[in-house]
Amino acid sequence: MAVVTALTYLALCQRLVSETKIPGSGPTTTVSQTGINKNVVQWINQAYIDIQDFYPDWNFRWYDGLISCTTGDYDYDESANCETFNRKSFEIYDSSDDATGASASKMSWIPWKLWRYKYAQRPQTNGDPSNVTIAPDGQVHIYPPPDSDDWRVRYSGFMPIDELSGDADVPILPNRYHMLIVYKAMLDYAHFYIDQSNLARVQIQYSDLLSRMVSDQKVEIYTRKRGVEGNASKPDSRIG
Repeated sequence: MAVVTALTYLALCQRLVSETKIPGSGPTTTVSQTGINKNVVQWINQAYIDIQDFYPDWNFRWYDGLISCTTGDYDYDESANCETFNRKSFEIYDSSDDATGASASKMSWIPWKLWRYKYAQRPQTNGDPSNVTIAPDGQVHIYPPPDSDDWRVRYSGFMPIDELSGDADVPILPNRYHMLIVYKAMLDYAHFYIDQSNLARVQIQYSDLLSRMVSDQKVEIYTRKRGVEGNASKPDSRIG
C-alpha cells in the first residue's frame, strides 16, 4: 500500500488554487494574506474545523490524559487537552508504589449537580482521591483532595478542535484524508462564486471520501461534551 504524503497548511491552500483554477499563482504563505489569497487560507482552515466538528468522537481526536496531582488541590484544568471526557475512563494510582499504574483503581463518577450538593460544602480534608466529576467549565474535580503529590489520575477522551495557523502545520486527520479538506473548501468556493459546473463533481468526491473516513475513523459511541455522558473503548490501530 502506497504511503500518502501529508499536506501542510500551505500545500492545502495551493492545492485548492490548483483544483479550482483560481486566478494567480496562489499564496506563498498562509500568514497576513489579502484579497483572494486571504479567502483561500480562510476556506481551508474553516473546512478543516468543520470536518473535525462533524463528529465529536473521531479516532484522530482521541486523547489519553494524565494528571499529576498536587497535595490539597481538588480541581485541574484539562480543557486545553480534552474537550469530551469518557466518564468511565477515570482511574487513579499512587506513583510512589506503582510507577506505571498497573494497579490503578477506577474512580467513581459523580454527576456535577449531585457533586455540588454532596461535596461542595464539605470540609476539604485531604485523603486518597476516589471520586471525580467534570464541572461545566471543563475542569476535572476530584475528592477527597489528594494528600500527596504522588497521586496520578488518568483518563481518556477527545481533543478540542485543532486549527491551522503556520505554513508547515499539518492536519491531525490521517494523511489519506487530507484531500477531504480541499474538497470541503472547494464546495465553499463553489457556493461563494456560484460555480455550478464544479459543485456537483466536488460534492461527489467530498461525500465519497467523507464516507470512507466515517467508516474508518468514527468511534461507535454516544458522547456529550464535558463528560456528562459517554462510554468509549480505545480506538483501533488504524489511526495513521
